[in-house]
Amino acid sequence: MKNTIMLGTLTAVLLVLAPGAGAQETKAPAGMPVEFAKGTSTATLKGVLRPGVTAVYTVGALSGQLLEVRLDPKSNAQIKLVPPSSVESPMVVEQDGRAFSGRLPGTGQYLIQVSARASAIKAAVPYVIEVQTR
Repeated sequence: MKNTIMLGTLTAVLLVLAPGAGAQETKAPAGMPVEFAKGTSTATLKGVLRPGVTAVYTVGALSGQLLEVRLDPKSNAQIKLVPPSSVESPMVVEQDGRAFSGRLPGTGQYLIQVSARASAIKAAVPYVIEVQTR
């Protein structure tokens, strides 16, 4: 039992450290909060993914709030939206991993994960994402 707890803790630490180390190179540290300028509800995220690295952003939102996340269609990246742990329903990203638009099922921190498409995993991948809440 003690070994199981230690292994679980080690796995959690590795999962937390691995994206953070690589994400520094992408200019988007793991869990970097999406910041909206005062009086606005839109933010633009820009970065460059190194091979094998996933950039992670967080956006705090309320249940019922509309969230739109759009990736530049020219980018060779893809996005995944992960809901807070209190939400059990999956988030469906449309347009081949390039866009999400919908009312949120729960309140909390949503993760926007940005990764390279399989066809571009050996090259640096620039991306631009627009995030809007209403």
